[in-house]
Amino acid sequence: MTRWMIWGSVLVLATAPASTFAEPPDVLPATVAEAVNDLLGKLPAKDQDALRAMHREDLIQLHRGLGMSLRNQYDLWGSNQALLESACGPSCDPEEASMAIIDATWVALQPKGAAMPPRPAPVPRPQPPVNPAPRAPVACRPDDSAEDIRKAKAALARAQAARDADPSEDNEVEVVFAQADLAAAVTDAEVLARDCR
Repeated sequence: MTRWMIWGSVLVLATAPASTFAEPPDVLPATVAEAVNDLLGKLPAKDQDALRAMHREDLIQLHRGLGMSLRNQYDLWGSNQALLESACGPSCDPEEASMAIIDATWVALQPKGAAMPPRPAPVPRPQPPVNPAPRAPVACRPDDSAEDIRKAKAALARAQAARDADPSEDNEVEVVFAQADLAAAVTDAEVLARDCR
């Protein structure tokens, strides 16, 4: 069973015998306004006071605790497309929607007529290109790959010999770097061999 509680002026989800969101609502909210009303009906007064006192730009701190619970309880990862669209449009992400609900709850808690700072813009998520450009031809020179691997093996052997002669932390780090360089050279050779077919 879960309940909201204050921890250093930030709402967090904690285990407690009393429950605020032990059960999802009977009817899932379809709009941000319905979600705000449901949330305000479940948050104790002291938690509402803490949320009201937060700076708008600090609401992101609630993303994991309060936001996660909203995403789960309001089925934002599942079938509640109506609430997702109400929160931030047809291509809305559940995490962005939960932050929109938190922000709307914060706004609802502010005194009437209070000056509101603008809502922070969501961080844009990179989108894959619609028509990716064709890959440029790769210059197929397998001899270069073999030479890179040979050099990486020789560097690893030198680093291991230095470590064996002086087992200091610096020499151990050099061995780790040489192993990583060898692994990268082998991977590069595998990619080159695949792309040159």
